[in-house]
Amino acid sequence: LDHFLAVPKRPDNEEIEVVLRTDKKSVRYMMTTRQRYGFVRETEKDGNVEMYFRVNANHIEFLVRWLMTYLDVVEIISPDLVRQEAIDYLRKIRNKLES
Repeated sequence: LDHFLAVPKRPDNEEIEVVLRTDKKSVRYMMTTRQRYGFVRETEKDGNVEMYFRVNANHIEFLVRWLMTYLDVVEIISPDLVRQEAIDYLRKIRNKLES
């Protein structure tokens, strides 16, 4: 609860664009579920696949929780806000496992 109270709430209709990069082989793992998390389109760039998502700014945590499954093969290109949320979530998991 403290986490949610500490994070300033954004307007309900504010959306952010999230860009993820993965290799062509790994994108297949994400294809069946990515639409649930705001997937808009994908492009090929430098032999990789970049996926673009539109996410409600107040629901970034849902996307980050989904990404935990793929972080060994996915890079969060932007925004830094999503990357930091993933780092914070991983720290929380580490602390829980080490306690």
